[in-house]
Amino acid sequence: MAQKTTLARGKVQTVADLLLKSSADTAKKCRITLKEVQTITDIVCGELEQPPQPLSEAIGIGEGVFTTGDAAVDACLGGGIRTGMLWEICGENNAGKSQLAMQLALSVQLPVSQHGLEGSAYYICSRGQLHTERIHQILQDHPDLPSRLCSLDSIQTALSRGYLVLTRILNEILARPITGPLTAKPPRLIVIDTFSDYFDATKDPQYENNPALRAQHLRAIALLLHRIATKHALALSS
Repeated sequence: MAQKTTLARGKVQTVADLLLKSSADTAKKCRITLKEVQTITDIVCGELEQPPQPLSEAIGIGEGVFTTGDAAVDACLGGGIRTGMLWEICGENNAGKSQLAMQLALSVQLPVSQHGLEGSAYYICSRGQLHTERIHQILQDHPDLPSRLCSLDSIQTALSRGYLVLTRILNEILARPITGPLTAKPPRLIVIDTFSDYFDATKDPQYENNPALRAQHLRAIALLLHRIATKHALALSS
């Protein structure tokens, strides 16, 4: 109760005030220590935290599932990548995140009989053009991704170096199905490589001293991605 009273005197009125402002600012405003601010923040986050949903409970979400191209990974994911959902690929630098994303853009093209969806992919890059030579290498080396079934023709690509451009691209995708003259396959996958770049303060100065703006933009993009996944029954990977 003492902590609540102190916060009230400091005019921290909402959860957003606590979570979006720096701990140092909150401590100064409320005249409490940084450790007390962190303790309160941990309590609030614990109350708001939602346990992850087991994948077994997600069966039926979306319209399909396709292989990652790796049987062991498919087994961990309950069969592969499901449409209608957002998938985050995490790992250290050079761990193979982009390699897996490119592999997904190929494996989604496989026929249903080979654990694909006979679909096309839309690949959004944050750092440069799509590495087509790496995709060609995957086609040459992967025994389950033959070039007669998978190709660059069914991967559309766009370069987006900032939040505003990414928002425009996603809004265009939301407004109408992904189409293109080079592919007759329906869209089934969108890849954003690398999603974290768009909200990195070292790459975009507008977020350096404005965590509230960063949170606002991140929420807006998340809502867009969920709406796209729902409307077009797509899998989205970042």
